[in-house]
Amino acid sequence: MVEIATRLAPLMDESSKDVLAALTASPQSSGRIMMRALSNTLSREELVIVVDQFEEVFTLCGDEVERESFITVLTAVAGAGGGRVRVVLGIRADFYADCGVHGSLVEAMRDAQFTVGPMTVEELRRTITHPARKAQCAVESGLLIHLVSHAHSQPGALPLLSHALRETWRRRKGNTLTLAGFHATGGIQGALSTTAEALYADLDDASKRLVRDLFTRLTAPGDRHQDTRRRLLVDELDFSPDLDVLLDRFARARLITLDHDTVEVSHEILINAWPRLRGWLDEDREALRLHRALTQAARQWVELDSDPGALYRGARLSSAQEWMASRKPMLTTTESAFLDASVAAEQHLVRASRRRTRRLRQFVALLASLLLLTGAALIYAVRAERTATEQRNVALVRKTLVDAAAIRDTNPALSLQLTLAAHRLAPMPETRNALFGAFTTPFAARLPSAGAVAATSSGNLIATVRPDPEEAVELWDISDAAQVTRLSILTKANYRDRQEFDGGPRTVEISPDGRALATIGAPGVVHLWDIADPGKPVYTTRMILDEYDDAGMLQTARTVAFDATSRIMAVGHEKFDNLRGAMSFWDVSRLDMPVFIGTVSSPGSDRGIRSLTGIVKFAMSADRKVAMVTNEGLELHLWDAADPRQPVALQTWRPENGAVTAVAFSPSGSTLAVATAAARTVELRDLGPNSQFRVRSTITGHTGAIETIAFAPDGHTLATAGADKTVRLVDLPDLDHPQHAYTLNGHVDTVTALAFARGGDTLLSASRDNTARLVDLTGMPTSGHRVQARSIALGLHGTTIRTVIQLVDGSVEVFEETPRRRMYRLAKLELEPVGASRVVTLSSDGRLLGVVTVEGIKSNAEIWDLVDPAHPKRVFSGSSPIVIFAPDNEHVVTHHEFDRYLEVRDRNNFKIVGRTAQTSLAYGVGPNYRVAIDSSWHHIAIADQYSIDVLSLEYSAANPKLVSMISFPPYERTGLSRPGRPDGIFDGQGNLIVVDGANPARIWPLGDGVEPPEPADSIRLGSLVATSVAVDEQTQRILLGGQDGTLQLWNTENIREPQEQAAFRAHDGAINDLALTPNRLGAVTVGNDYSIRFWDLDLEHIADRICQLAHPRLTTHDWETYFPGALFEPPCPTP
Repeated sequence: MVEIATRLAPLMDESSKDVLAALTASPQSSGRIMMRALSNTLSREELVIVVDQFEEVFTLCGDEVERESFITVLTAVAGAGGGRVRVVLGIRADFYADCGVHGSLVEAMRDAQFTVGPMTVEELRRTITHPARKAQCAVESGLLIHLVSHAHSQPGALPLLSHALRETWRRRKGNTLTLAGFHATGGIQGALSTTAEALYADLDDASKRLVRDLFTRLTAPGDRHQDTRRRLLVDELDFSPDLDVLLDRFARARLITLDHDTVEVSHEILINAWPRLRGWLDEDREALRLHRALTQAARQWVELDSDPGALYRGARLSSAQEWMASRKPMLTTTESAFLDASVAAEQHLVRASRRRTRRLRQFVALLASLLLLTGAALIYAVRAERTATEQRNVALVRKTLVDAAAIRDTNPALSLQLTLAAHRLAPMPETRNALFGAFTTPFAARLPSAGAVAATSSGNLIATVRPDPEEAVELWDISDAAQVTRLSILTKANYRDRQEFDGGPRTVEISPDGRALATIGAPGVVHLWDIADPGKPVYTTRMILDEYDDAGMLQTARTVAFDATSRIMAVGHEKFDNLRGAMSFWDVSRLDMPVFIGTVSSPGSDRGIRSLTGIVKFAMSADRKVAMVTNEGLELHLWDAADPRQPVALQTWRPENGAVTAVAFSPSGSTLAVATAAARTVELRDLGPNSQFRVRSTITGHTGAIETIAFAPDGHTLATAGADKTVRLVDLPDLDHPQHAYTLNGHVDTVTALAFARGGDTLLSASRDNTARLVDLTGMPTSGHRVQARSIALGLHGTTIRTVIQLVDGSVEVFEETPRRRMYRLAKLELEPVGASRVVTLSSDGRLLGVVTVEGIKSNAEIWDLVDPAHPKRVFSGSSPIVIFAPDNEHVVTHHEFDRYLEVRDRNNFKIVGRTAQTSLAYGVGPNYRVAIDSSWHHIAIADQYSIDVLSLEYSAANPKLVSMISFPPYERTGLSRPGRPDGIFDGQGNLIVVDGANPARIWPLGDGVEPPEPADSIRLGSLVATSVAVDEQTQRILLGGQDGTLQLWNTENIREPQEQAAFRAHDGAINDLALTPNRLGAVTVGNDYSIRFWDLDLEHIADRICQLAHPRLTTHDWETYFPGALFEPPCPTP
């Protein structure tokens, strides 16, 4: 670019610097600059720019911008002035591809290429002979032939040939260049190398080093191409004063070319032809590239007026310093100054960096201190906030648990959800206890505004009457007791004629088949509805019964009922004229056309009591017995209306304990429950043949008048309710021994109606508080025994849990779990002697029952077959204080009381198949014996009144071996109270958990089973006086029953530090015994309160059950009311 500016300046009458500045500032405008230069010449003169060795643009120019700018200038001026400017580029063929990356150059060269090929033989001959002839020299023919033959078609031969001829000329004979002289030079290939080596050999070591540095500087190492020569300014070669002499010598040898201010290798062929130079270049190309880069950087630094920004930094400076240290190259003044300035600048930066680093460290230390203080303050604040939040949550949860318990009867859905939400907000023992006890009281859904109710006892349909001005009837689907669905509502608009609406119904009844609905609105009017599709009820008939009969008596409809076939409807009437009640029967096979069948009338009162009420209550049994309560409840009339056309009077009864307030027939029709007002009792009266209406038993407990009675469909449960706002459930194992099972609260006014639904799983109650409650009876406690239970045993009979309980009177009862998770009594064994102490055990399949009776010093073992549980069969009896069913369900273990060895018996015929050696067990000192076996059958624990004997054995049916026997606990050495009845159970971890009814439970490690454990080794489980224990070996949980009715759950994964998981009240009195269900997820307990109860021990299952039952869901308003300030987290998902 400088050369072009220099040549153009005279033509433009401007300085070369200005022209260079113009070309550099706008290379695209170079054509206009060239036009200005041509304007000062003759119109026909042309300007030719020749750029030889154009490849140096790619090899020597490291600045891509400068290279692109130079090419742009050349392509812009080419053809300027109408073709008066021409540009000629000479480039080696191996660099032709580099031109292709520049679009403007490709376009300019597309049709302007000329390839210079090798010389022909004739051209070579002329090239050799013509210069010799001009010098008046001759060339031997042999030399000519040799030269032409060796130079022809050889790339780069001309420079070698030129140098060889020059050296041959120096060795000529006279004026003739001879072949011998040529060979003396080393030939075409060796002449150049011979000359260079000769000069190099004459130098001393210092000069040789200068020559090496000189020629490596004059060479540009190639990357993708061959190495090329490099032109240098002579001023740059100032690294030695002796260099001028060397330059002159090599220039005279025509190995380098000296211009007025530049120096370069005479021809690039020297780079490859001189082996020594080739070796220097190949020895360390990376060092050469570093040197070339340093030279270029130093030049740019000078051009930029020693700009500090152009100095080496970082890795580049480190590489240059390492190269300097290892190679110790000769540097020019500029290069040395550049490196020194770079090092100085780097050191300055390092010092500045160190100062900054030091200040930064100080700042960081200060910042870290502040951050530490801030972090500590933040952590403290977060912890304080978390602690405050936790404390707030705990306070909220504890208050909410109290509130949830308070509304458990009136709003059970909200109560259960609040309990679950409290546990999830702040889990703690109190919340776990509340969850485990969540279903201590049955769940009840609420229906709003219900004044009267009716239900299909075996179905899922109920009807309620709203006591509002509309007095509409609502039909509900209760197939899912948790999500009761309203199917339809019967209002004035549903009647065929609005005139038929008489103020709305006050009485409602559903036929047993769920097909018909009967309502009574205004006195004397019965409405019938077809509810085969309860979602679309159809009004069928309006029966106006407030008319005079044939005797001139006004009769009005008051009550209504259907028989078991749903074809016969009975209507209870009032007759005002003679103060008598009556009942009419109707065939309602066609609801749109009821047919009158007959009438039953009560005889006149003989007490002279005037009554305007007629029938107060009435009931009809499945076999069409009719009970009418008339004369304000002072008379009860029984009729047999099996043939409603000819009813037969059975009984007239006048109570002595006040008026009759409610009556109900049992499902079989063999029993009538009668409630009287003054006594507040329910009498169960036998309607069997020759029973004479005998009272079988009397049920007490209510504190107010009894308004309504209902039997469960199976007849085993009776529900009573009335003015004391409670509903009482009574279990009826037989008519002579009714047992109170449970008292349901929840209503705030008199309960006026009861009905069982869903096959007895649900109890529907209505009250004057205008609400109806649907009580879930599944999982209710069972009280089928009349005295307290002492012990319990469980087995799995198929998929049904079979339970055996032993009562304190010595009797044994067998129960099975009903679908409602209540216990149904299958059999009762009245054993002799009555009142004797007994222990029961049950095989794992629930088929065999073992009973051990202890009387004085004698004990007797019996085994009963329960294949037909209603008729148990005794299959074995023998002297033994224990009965153990082996885990293989094929053998039974007993103990010979006198010979004192364990006997293994075949379960099929009870013959002895194996026995142990004699034991030291002694019996007859206590009233009962309890037996426990560990899961591996390595230990058997046998408890009497005062101690527990543990037998270690190797069990096999044919050859059981007694290893050792120990007796403990040593109460005399522990300071424990004397036990009332010790009991022990193994935990599967080599420990025995002992309860005795007088002390807290203790865990005793058995060790090797040879020596009794020391008292100090035992571990106490809390302070609960435990009466019973069960262990889940898989989860290592221990379940304890307490003297005060508390049920405790312990986690013993860390046996040395057991953790109490829950404790809640399970019975109103001591828990006499308990057992885990076969799936280990629940437990069954028996207590002094005469009840058997199921308990769910899986919190997740309890939570799922809550979410299944509790509707409607907890709202944000509820949350804000009970958990103000806490983030809303609904305990149950929205369905």
